[in-house]
Amino acid sequence: MSRQPTIEDFTDWVQSHLDKATEGARAAIQAIERRRNAAGCFRSGGTIIAVFGAADAEVDRGIAAALGALNSALQRGQLDGKSLRQETEDRLRAFVDAIKETIKPERYLSWGPEKIINERMAQFDSKLDFNLRQFDVGHLRPQEPDASPPTGNSINIELMAGGAVQQGTSHSTQNVVINVNIEAAKVALQCFEEALSDVAVPPDVLAKIRPELDTIKAQLAKPKPSSVILAEAGRSLRNITEGAIGGILAPHAIAILSALGLG
Repeated sequence: MSRQPTIEDFTDWVQSHLDKATEGARAAIQAIERRRNAAGCFRSGGTIIAVFGAADAEVDRGIAAALGALNSALQRGQLDGKSLRQETEDRLRAFVDAIKETIKPERYLSWGPEKIINERMAQFDSKLDFNLRQFDVGHLRPQEPDASPPTGNSINIELMAGGAVQQGTSHSTQNVVINVNIEAAKVALQCFEEALSDVAVPPDVLAKIRPELDTIKAQLAKPKPSSVILAEAGRSLRNITEGAIGGILAPHAIAILSALGLG
């Protein structure tokens, strides 16, 4: 004869899914950091965007699993509903805190915008509060999670609203003789294009960025790149990105300028 379920059984079940989501976030963040470090793009806004996107995806997964388990337990009616609801919220709040610790935002504060990073951290709590409210009023009823929580990682990259740190001189127009570091410039271009894929760039802004990137690429492919053309395209790219989507792409443009001997 099977025994009656207990609150401890329920919380263990919920915790197993939350542990999987926490581990998924940790693995995804480590993979992002390895990949971007290998590409020479680690200290960039793109890394911050990707890390928070990966963490956000696992927060979504954990919340859905916990509330799905709660929904099923309430429907079965074998345990006290108030106790189930409170245990679920307690576990979820601890889970969100664990995700924040996994991100380790202090690593990014020296080269990312503190205000935006703090806002993104606060959004995890806001998301949890929103989902709990929606569940309580009956607008959210997730399915109970499978017996074997998924181990794969899904990275959902979202726009990080706000800006990155801006450096250097804006709107310089003087012509200069430059010493181009071809390899460094190619790496900087690769990092810039990775960042482009990580954020939702408005079409009109993208239409301005692409010609400048194409110009720089074309010059770098020549035996003797034109310093005048590179300087013009590089500074134009910086000026465009400083005013676009909160300046999140500006550090990448500055990295290109530096590799072109214009930093």
